[in-house]
Amino acid sequence: MYAPRTNQAMKPMDDLTFYCIPPLSQGTPAWTPPSLDVRCQLNIWGGQLYLDSYTTYRRLCLLLGLSSSESLGYTEVNTDRFVPPSGRVGQMVQACLFDKSPVTMLKTLFGLRRKGMGYDMTHMGKVLSARLLIAKDFDESDGNMKEA
Repeated sequence: MYAPRTNQAMKPMDDLTFYCIPPLSQGTPAWTPPSLDVRCQLNIWGGQLYLDSYTTYRRLCLLLGLSSSESLGYTEVNTDRFVPPSGRVGQMVQACLFDKSPVTMLKTLFGLRRKGMGYDMTHMGKVLSARLLIAKDFDESDGNMKEA
């Protein structure tokens, strides 16, 4: 079973272990959760608003072509934090497949999913508003974003 995490209290379900038929056996190597890249894509299209960790945030930014820090050495960064192909360095060169910023399309998608309800203070709201998250924004023990 999968559901996007739309509030902080929700348990992340993107590892696809929440409700399985038949049940997953404990300790057997038969089940491996999807890769972080697949989980990021699933969460974007599912409408997930909260990320489970800073690591997930950094990977999501790489996949979307967004700068997740001021100190990553990108030679060109747009106002929405999108790094055009000519400005990419490091892992983003291979990870991001976008030539143009996906931010406008994702804002539209999330806006339609939220049906007019605000999401600006969520992780995805901040990512799509070109605001940087830092490791302290995440409580790594339970994946929730700390209140400022």
